[in-house]
Amino acid sequence: MTITFDCPGCGGICAFRGRYAGRTARCMRCNQQFVIPSENDLPAEKIEIEFQYDDPIPGFFAAAVKGVRETFLNWKNATGLLFVALLVCLKFVVRHQNCDLYLVRVRLYVPFGLIMAAGMMGCLFWYYMEIVCSAAFGDNDLPDIDMGTPARLVGSALSSLYNFFVALTVVQVPFIVVGLTLIKLQIQATWLLYALSTAGLFVFPIAVLTMAVGGDLNMLTHPNYLIRPIVKAFSAYLVPALMVIAAAFFQWKTFAYGLDIGQSPAETATLLSADIAAAMLAVLAMRTTGLFYRHYSCHMTWQE
Repeated sequence: MTITFDCPGCGGICAFRGRYAGRTARCMRCNQQFVIPSENDLPAEKIEIEFQYDDPIPGFFAAAVKGVRETFLNWKNATGLLFVALLVCLKFVVRHQNCDLYLVRVRLYVPFGLIMAAGMMGCLFWYYMEIVCSAAFGDNDLPDIDMGTPARLVGSALSSLYNFFVALTVVQVPFIVVGLTLIKLQIQATWLLYALSTAGLFVFPIAVLTMAVGGDLNMLTHPNYLIRPIVKAFSAYLVPALMVIAAAFFQWKTFAYGLDIGQSPAETATLLSADIAAAMLAVLAMRTTGLFYRHYSCHMTWQE
C-alpha cells in the first residue's frame, strides 16, 4: 500500500510505502522534514529542525563498517540473504535451459530459461530497491520479504527490471554514444570503452538512490540530481560506488557459464559462488547507498 499526502512545507504531493508510516522522512522538493501519516490524505506532522541542512550527519563511514557486520552476522537478516542466494541459484540454473518447440513441422525457439532468469533478476532488483529505501529511512536490518499475490509479484518484478534497465541506460549514455561513434568510424579504443562503462557504473548507485527514494524516473533526466551529491560527498560516495563496480565485475565473470559444454563441476561451482558473492556485494552496496542518503541528504534537495 502507498500512502499519499501533501507536504506540510511546500504543499507538494508525497508518496511513501505504507510500512514507513510513523517514520521521519523528507520532502524531495523543499527538504522539509515530517512524520509520514498512517493513511492517505491525512496531514503530515511538520518537524521543526534546529540545524542547517548544509551540514551532513556525521558517522557515515562507521555506519558503513558496522553495516557489514550487521548484514551478515545478524540472524534477523538470514531470511533476506537466503532469499537473495536462492534467486541467484535459480537464475544460474535456468537461464540456459531454453528449448525448441515443434508445431506441425515448424521449429520454434522458446527462450524459457531467459524469461525465467529475467523474472529472477526482477525479483532481485525489487529487493535491492527495498534495501535502499529501508536503509535510507533508518532501518538497520534487511527488509522483510512481502511481494504479495502472484499478480503483484509479477508486476513488482517487471517494474523493478524496467526501472533498473532505465537507470543503467541513463548512466551508460556516454558509453553507448561513444561506442557507436567509434564503431561507425571503425576506430578501436577498447580501453576507452571500458573506462566509460566503469564511469557509468560509478554513477549507478546515485541513480538507483534517486529512483528508489524519489520514486520518479523522470528525476534521472536531471544531471544535477546525480552529480551534485557525488561532488559534495565524494569520499563517502566512493564506498557504494566501488562496491557496485566490484559486484558488476564478479557478475560479468559468471556470464560465461553454459558457453562451454565441457565445464567441470568444480568450474561450475566456482562460477556459482562468484555469482552469489556478487549478489551479496550488491546487497551491501544497496544498503550503503541508503546510508549515503541518510547521512548526506542535505546535498539532495532535488528541487524542480
